[in-house]
Amino acid sequence: MSFSAIQDSQKQQATPVKDVQSLREIQEEEQSLQLEADFLKWWTAEEERIRQEEAALTMAQLESLSTRPPKSMKVRRLTQEQKPKGPGQKPGKGAIPGDSRRKIKSIQP
Repeated sequence: MSFSAIQDSQKQQATPVKDVQSLREIQEEEQSLQLEADFLKWWTAEEERIRQEEAALTMAQLESLSTRPPKSMKVRRLTQEQKPKGPGQKPGKGAIPGDSRRKIKSIQP
């Protein structure tokens, strides 16, 4: 065997067969990878934005609860017209305390 034949056989054994891609295929693959990277950046930014909005909403709700007195502690004052005047009387004008609007027959001796 000659020296050049030995070199050729070594080259064939050492060099694996590469999948040859065209320039167009390489560019399409790079574009696909770039689109995926852009999407992942957008997704991460959206998750962070939503987290911040939820935190702000929670803080606003907590602040409104802490600054507002509980409903059980609120005092509602009725106006003179709204106050009930007696048993069985509806609130409003003209209610006379103790007036049941029934006439009582007097007992005569």
